[in-house]
Amino acid sequence: MRYLGMLATRRSRKPNTPEPFVARSSQWVRAPSSGIFRAAKPLGGKVKRNDALGVINDPVSVLEVPVISPCNGLIIGRSELPLVHEGEAIYHIAQFEDNREVAEHIEMFQGDITPELEFDGEIPIV
Repeated sequence: MRYLGMLATRRSRKPNTPEPFVARSSQWVRAPSSGIFRAAKPLGGKVKRNDALGVINDPVSVLEVPVISPCNGLIIGRSELPLVHEGEAIYHIAQFEDNREVAEHIEMFQGDITPELEFDGEIPIV
């Protein structure tokens, strides 16, 4: 049918298709206490060791417990539930050999997925 012109010719694959990135290791960040979780870093965001990922507020007292990143990497998973229990997995961080190269590719797509957040000194609810 293509020979007769009834079907369009096949499109060739783009030769500039980027190679996928493979994380050699990943780590789950678990809730240090129970309470209401407010996330500060979005899915796909870059993190460095000791960055604040969010805050857990105790609804009974005024205690706020920060959730800290234990490693450098990219966030590949995040809990969307506001209520967390101590020990519950809330962030999944992938570790790559070259975080900068991976982060550049993710940032290209990040703008399409989520709008930019402005930081005014208080941790935003994401």
